[in-house]
Amino acid sequence: RHTNEPMAAAAVLVLLSGVLIVAGGTQQQQQRGNYTAAELLALREGVRGHFEHALGAYLAHAYPADELMPLACAGRVQRSRGSLDDTLGGFSMTLIDSLDTLAVMGDWQKFYYIMNLVLDEVHLFNNVSVSVFETTIRVLGGLLSAHVIADGNGDKLPGPYHGELLDLATELGKRLLPAFDTRTGIPATKINLVTGAHKRNEDTTTAEAGTLLLEFGLLSRLSRNDSFQIAAERSLRELWKRRSSLNMVGTSLNVETGTWQNSGSSIGPGVDSFFEYLFKCYLTSGEVKLLDMFWDAYKAVEKYHKHGDVFYLTVDMNSGDVTSDILSNLQMFWPALQVLIGDVEEAETLQHFNMLIADQYGFPPESYAVRKNTLLLDDPGYTLRPELLESAFALYQVTREQDLLKLGESIMSNLETYSKVACGFASLADINTKRRDDRLDSYFLSETLKYLFLLFDTAYSYACGDAAAAQAAWLLQLPFVFTTQAHVVPIDASFHAAAAAVPGDDPEFRYSCRRQDAHTPVAEQTSVLKETQPPLSEKVPALQRPADVLVREFSVGDAKLRLKLIRSEAEQRFQPLARMTAVVEQTSESTQIVEKESKLTTNDESTPAEPQLQRRALLAAPASPAAFGVPLTTDGVYAPMVFSEPLRACSDLSIDVSGKIVVAERGGCSFYEKAVYAQAAGAVAAIIFDHNTESELFTMTLDPKDMVEKGVEINIPLAFVAKGAGRALMKAQQLRGDAVRLQLGLIPTPSQGDVTKDPAVNTEAQFSGFSVELTPGSTPLTSAELNKELEKMFHAVGLKLDPKVVLRLTTQLADSQRTAPQGEHTMAEEAAPKKDEL
Repeated sequence: RHTNEPMAAAAVLVLLSGVLIVAGGTQQQQQRGNYTAAELLALREGVRGHFEHALGAYLAHAYPADELMPLACAGRVQRSRGSLDDTLGGFSMTLIDSLDTLAVMGDWQKFYYIMNLVLDEVHLFNNVSVSVFETTIRVLGGLLSAHVIADGNGDKLPGPYHGELLDLATELGKRLLPAFDTRTGIPATKINLVTGAHKRNEDTTTAEAGTLLLEFGLLSRLSRNDSFQIAAERSLRELWKRRSSLNMVGTSLNVETGTWQNSGSSIGPGVDSFFEYLFKCYLTSGEVKLLDMFWDAYKAVEKYHKHGDVFYLTVDMNSGDVTSDILSNLQMFWPALQVLIGDVEEAETLQHFNMLIADQYGFPPESYAVRKNTLLLDDPGYTLRPELLESAFALYQVTREQDLLKLGESIMSNLETYSKVACGFASLADINTKRRDDRLDSYFLSETLKYLFLLFDTAYSYACGDAAAAQAAWLLQLPFVFTTQAHVVPIDASFHAAAAAVPGDDPEFRYSCRRQDAHTPVAEQTSVLKETQPPLSEKVPALQRPADVLVREFSVGDAKLRLKLIRSEAEQRFQPLARMTAVVEQTSESTQIVEKESKLTTNDESTPAEPQLQRRALLAAPASPAAFGVPLTTDGVYAPMVFSEPLRACSDLSIDVSGKIVVAERGGCSFYEKAVYAQAAGAVAAIIFDHNTESELFTMTLDPKDMVEKGVEINIPLAFVAKGAGRALMKAQQLRGDAVRLQLGLIPTPSQGDVTKDPAVNTEAQFSGFSVELTPGSTPLTSAELNKELEKMFHAVGLKLDPKVVLRLTTQLADSQRTAPQGEHTMAEEAAPKKDEL
């Protein structure tokens, strides 16, 4: 068997047109059932043992060097591995990278000890050139993460903390800034932290230039120095500005000229974390432009890179043609990102494929190829990377699949068998022969063991039926994201949210499940647990990408007309007409929620001046204002949120909703009836969320018959949101209770002169065509009635068409109406009208 093309001995993977067929598999995997709480606790503590062994070996044999050489039992001092050693800066990198893992594991005593060791003995600034990217994600990210943890958990620390880590991080940030002094603003790859010297004309990768904003943005917010965020934002913008017409970026480009040197586009080496940071930086900043950039990039990946169900190949950024069939271990982070954005089914498919590959060799290989429907190893090594376990942890939070725990157990066991040595853990040079390599990267302690611990820690808390049983409960109850190095970045940058009191020093609590009500069925305990401790992906629900069509519905008796305006490719990134934002309020001195009187606008004089009162955003979602009721304004409505009882608001509400925004589910009665009941109960506004996952946002309209029957004029604003937004609001209420408030208002647009017209439709350049759907009622509409209603409909969205276009549509609909049965819609389509027809 040749070493460059070995096949798995335990099983064979056969790939036919992207469909995976597996033969073999271990007996343990085939027979393993659900894990008990005791088993999960043992696994979690086993990971703790692995971490303590690795960190102890580093402190005993390598400190103050950056990395441990586990076979030589020494620190890596000499630079002998080319660019791989650009991470070495003489700043005890493994120590800094490991700090927040200690906190995650609940070892506050050692966290405090190592933190002070860093502050007292570590020298960050040595006369050597270091990687800007690696120093940012490992050292700067490690310092900032440790700072926000120490600052927010003072009650758990054995001694005082006064922000010294932030001071150190700020100084490091200042010494990294000169690297951005290039013609493009894209930073040089290396910089001397003492002299500030860097090469002026070199190439960098997309990942290196586009994976800085989480750390630099957090540093700006904590240090109140905008220069860090401005530099990282410019680098990201310059990268995106150079994307191809297919919305793809290449692998490397010149920092001075900005020209692409490698046009290969992938989700692997050189690009991977660029995608991750686009979305995570949106979550931490709320900057919608970053979300737009991410969705454009993500859609391009799914369209051009994905082949079959599981292969994400390298393609040319300009043509979309496949240029390489090599798949990398680094790509295994993709399911974790898909979970974060809600694409869970796709994530499961890809994760299970990656798990099958890892199962063949005991570990996931560094890279492999797909040739002739067979998997062939390209690089048979394994450097103890975290990506597969990162995705397992993320997926377990939303699926609770036992296979993900089996993966973790298998990796943990194989680390013990093949990687563990007297002085730590060694990478594998060959996963076939299990030959070791004298290498232990700091990310093994920062990422790999952290994700493995969290996988079992959360599984243990679920098995116990108590979310607080997790050692990392203080972290999991906060909204946060992990950086690409698995360091903690809080969604709320002030990080003053109170951590749940977890008596981690109590051995009885630490190693046992809390008592549960003996009369509570297990199934009921689990459902309560899911409500009180939701998955991470649901804690900060993402603003969903707007559809590429704008939908408006109009009623004509019991018939319905539905207008779809199809966005032109250049205009598909449009803002929704309105935005609904859910927030909680807290004082800057404490985390106590401040209850205020509800009001129609946020300009009320009774509002305490900042910074005494701060709003903390929980989620945001697009909303479509109703065509009846009080028109929404840009100031909007700001008031406490309450869910209707009954939920669909089709009868008198059983609760007092005075001064509050009522949230109700679509269905059961007309939108007008829901508004009548909400208004009668004292609501200041109503939000209706969809009951159908598939449908698009549309404008709620008033059936004149309802108005005649009820005779009630609606004097509150109403808006329609997607089903996902409604579920997210429910989750927010479960987490924050009555403290949740809603802001509902129009998004300002340049054309918003008349709120009765649709500001999203103002020029013929904004759409490439439209369609009108007619759902016939009990009585067919005459051509005259159709013509009149079409004119009214186009006028309502601010679109003025030539009469001959309207007549053409009328004829199409009138003809098709005769053959269509009641309730089955017919459709007429138009390409974008010519200028003289508008």
